[in-house]
Amino acid sequence: AHTDRTMHALVVGCTGMVGSNLTTHLLNNQWDVIATASRRTCPEQIQHTKLTFVGGVDLSNASVCREILSVVPNIDRVNVLFYCAWKGTPNVASLLGSAAPLNPDEEGQVNLEMLQNIVKLVEEICSLQRVVVVHGTKWYGVHLGPSKISYKLPFVEDDARPCPPSLFYYLQQDWLSEQSETHQKWKWTCLRPFTVIGFNQGSSMNLGTSIAVFASILKHKKLPLLFPGTLTSYQTVIEASSVVLLSEMMEWAATSPTAVNNAFNCVNGDTTRWIELWPFIANLFEMECVPPNSESESDVMQHVKDCDEIWRQIAQQQNLKSVPLGDLFNPVFFKAVMSRPFDVYSSMDKAKAAGFQKSVNTFDMYRELVATLRSQHVIPS
Repeated sequence: AHTDRTMHALVVGCTGMVGSNLTTHLLNNQWDVIATASRRTCPEQIQHTKLTFVGGVDLSNASVCREILSVVPNIDRVNVLFYCAWKGTPNVASLLGSAAPLNPDEEGQVNLEMLQNIVKLVEEICSLQRVVVVHGTKWYGVHLGPSKISYKLPFVEDDARPCPPSLFYYLQQDWLSEQSETHQKWKWTCLRPFTVIGFNQGSSMNLGTSIAVFASILKHKKLPLLFPGTLTSYQTVIEASSVVLLSEMMEWAATSPTAVNNAFNCVNGDTTRWIELWPFIANLFEMECVPPNSESESDVMQHVKDCDEIWRQIAQQQNLKSVPLGDLFNPVFFKAVMSRPFDVYSSMDKAKAAGFQKSVNTFDMYRELVATLRSQHVIPS
């Protein structure tokens, strides 16, 4: 653990899974933390006597950022900026009907400006030394797949960029590189996790929670654990990024001289397939596992359609936290993620060579997440 009391962090975007878990990790490791979010209330998950929470921060508005942050006590001591924010719509948003997706050019520009606004402010009013930014495997085109781009496996950090240049990851990293070189005051690191798995409250686009809620509903209906994807997706190679591992790697990126001015993949370090992982998950829930039997669109998802009232009953009977199903589970997101028809795996060689040696067993990660969701009364035990 990093115990140097001179480490002062500003965590931007502290209410999502990555930001909230990072905030808790840093506080547990004796960092002083100022955490910001666009929402005004501090999530219960990160409340801590040593945390300074600043709500209502609109990163797209530079003057509002300045007005709010410049008066925060001890902001001048911040020497590491952890950037966990983004604006736009997830890849399945157009299917969800919840928001019109931003076009890629607009999404790229909006997200670049948000990062620029906060970095420029922090380098002016703080003692900034490091900027650590969370990106992802969208860098490699995982959202497009082999039918649309030159899709190369494993994902290696310094390979040619396969996506259009408007992708905001590209824009942000290029700007950080140029800005850091120009000012010579601070250094940057970008991390690229795949699907991040871990505990977070109030996000329906959280694959780990989605699987647990899906299994809980099927079990309540006395059904086996059916697979919501296709025969192809059941057999593809998959990986994951533990949010615990990502938090540890972000701290490493902020404090290690070998991490500077570079990008690194951040995945558990093992690969698996749903054909191996799904029976394991079924066993965690003491359910029979039923694999998909054909490529045709199965009607598995009908079992979790319009289950808001059923979930309320489950929560009442099992003394669970009163969280609406819609805040825990999004069927369109879940179906889309579970139906990915191509392999995904990232190389961790570059991170290992730079000194980050940690790894996580994906099966253990799911077992621990289910245990946490039970102990936190999110799903039945």
